[in-house]
Amino acid sequence: MIDITKLSQGEKEKIRDYHARVLELRRKLDAQIRKEGLADGLMNGVDNLLCKHFILGMKPEIRQRVKYDRPATIEQAKEIARRQEESMEEEPKEIVAKVEPTPAPLVQNPQPLSVSTNLSPSTSTEYEDLLKKMGQLTINLLQGK
Repeated sequence: MIDITKLSQGEKEKIRDYHARVLELRRKLDAQIRKEGLADGLMNGVDNLLCKHFILGMKPEIRQRVKYDRPATIEQAKEIARRQEESMEEEPKEIVAKVEPTPAPLVQNPQPLSVSTNLSPSTSTEYEDLLKKMGQLTINLLQGK
């Protein structure tokens, strides 16, 4: 017997191809039902189940839209899914904004940061010298030197 609960759209598979696979499955189910001499009315129930599992097997971003529209048939579900798939293909994948850096204002006489620490006098002097050099480096960078 054919297991319709395992229907799923492949990761790169288009809706039209997934739909074609489901229709082929339907054709096989119909042939099997006729071969076994089961009632023709049984195909209505099969069609309802196929539609349900066709939708459940869609990619999540497509399935959500199709379920929202509540299609009654596989064909209706396919059309809704096809439109959703097309709209997703038209959307830009990534928007990259080009941002020009804004130059920082030039500081004429940078003041060293005041830091209250428990540094020894020699370490404190080295620290202040380092801050002055960093301030001068910043000015040189901003002026393009």
